[in-house]
Amino acid sequence: MKTMDSSGKTARKTLVSVTLLALGTILSSCKEKPQERPVLSGSPMSSTIDFRFAVYMLPIAKKDPQVALSAAIAKYAPSMRQVAGRPEKPIEMAVNAQLLKNVAREYPPPTVEDLKYRGKGLSKGQVLAVQASKQVFVVEFTHPKERVWEALRAANLIIEQIARDTSGLIWDEETKDLFTPEFWEQRRLSNWTGGIPNIETQTAVQTYQKGEFVRGVSGGMKKAGLPDIVVEEFDWSSESHVVDLINLFCQRLIEGASVNVPGIFTLHLSEIKDTAARESELRALKPNGIGVGYLRLKVGKADEGDPQNRLIELSSDRYDGIDPQSKKQRLLRCFFGSTDVATNVEHTDEVLEESRKARSQLPSLFEKYNAGLDPGEYIQVKAPFKTPSGGNEWMWVEITHWKNKRIRGVLENDPVLIPEFHSGEVVEIREDDVFDYIHRFPDGHREGNTTGEVIRRTQKNSEVVKPGLTLEELGKRISDTGCTPN
Repeated sequence: MKTMDSSGKTARKTLVSVTLLALGTILSSCKEKPQERPVLSGSPMSSTIDFRFAVYMLPIAKKDPQVALSAAIAKYAPSMRQVAGRPEKPIEMAVNAQLLKNVAREYPPPTVEDLKYRGKGLSKGQVLAVQASKQVFVVEFTHPKERVWEALRAANLIIEQIARDTSGLIWDEETKDLFTPEFWEQRRLSNWTGGIPNIETQTAVQTYQKGEFVRGVSGGMKKAGLPDIVVEEFDWSSESHVVDLINLFCQRLIEGASVNVPGIFTLHLSEIKDTAARESELRALKPNGIGVGYLRLKVGKADEGDPQNRLIELSSDRYDGIDPQSKKQRLLRCFFGSTDVATNVEHTDEVLEESRKARSQLPSLFEKYNAGLDPGEYIQVKAPFKTPSGGNEWMWVEITHWKNKRIRGVLENDPVLIPEFHSGEVVEIREDDVFDYIHRFPDGHREGNTTGEVIRRTQKNSEVVKPGLTLEELGKRISDTGCTPN
């Protein structure tokens, strides 16, 4: 919740000037901007698809994995052919496999630290056991695009059967996740009976800190013969919406969407064919969300650790904004909606006392922030922004830089009284002007915003959130919001 000063209650409040940082302009003056290439028109699916799974033994196979492979093929894909190498232009489903016995050198397992995030269903004992694996069975699947879903489902079934027969763990080379066979079946197969799957069951989106901002990239789209998807430079509080946006775009691709105009794509939630993927997002839309995103598609730039695959960057350049962050916030707020509620409040003695207590935590928060926060962890601070009438509008800023009592970050609210500001803009405030904080931890729990709790007790919120949404109701919103591209 954000708050605005009521006129006549400004004597007890501190005014602050906010400096917007035109980072794009500053950086472009230092070095030439790299060439950006639009994604070409047409279908992005490759004519030939290949990918690899592996089974790590604990420490050696309980059954000959080649025998297990042959049995699994006979059971799940009798037409799949075992070959000695990768066919250049396969006209049928093919598989080749090899058992590696020098695991540490030839195919190192994920580390204990990696498995904190990439282990799926593993016990502590299995996490330790895979570090000492002496054998890994690497299986490569190849097929033409015409058999993409038949082949992928067969590959999932085959690798699960091999892992069960050999008492091993399944490694998805594209998503970089390690599974127990039980978790693999639950995640990859339990809700996929045939045809096109919900792509979230076959892929994973990794988000991580990169500089002052966060980067998100999918893994696993190569298994569908399609590029992986990346979104650059967003803040942690936008992570869930960015991940949803990536997954929805991936779903449209696997359902056959093509790029009609080079570099231009309009993502319509209503056009998602998978019922589960579409309906879950419809239920989650806020009252002002329209479920439409006007995207610019660029050839993505690979970062260390990215999948060995083509990349498409989802850009928000078609939206108005002074920097990439404000444009991205505009895209996300238009698509998913927002719940900003502006209220006039009086800073009573109780509110000011809670603010004093919150400010006393700033030295500790400063140390934690500069020591390095964990993935998904962030700190927001509430600060006053001067309005044209001389009052203050109090809004939240997610910190991206904090040094020498100066805080730089992303504005999390859409101002009501300051028309030149927009959510997502990079702003700078003084530490001395901070009024409250929110510390959000990776597990989702939060600390702080005690002034907000006091305000909520004394303010009535008239907003009503309507549960659920039909496609017809969604269509009526689109023309009413002004969320059109430039």
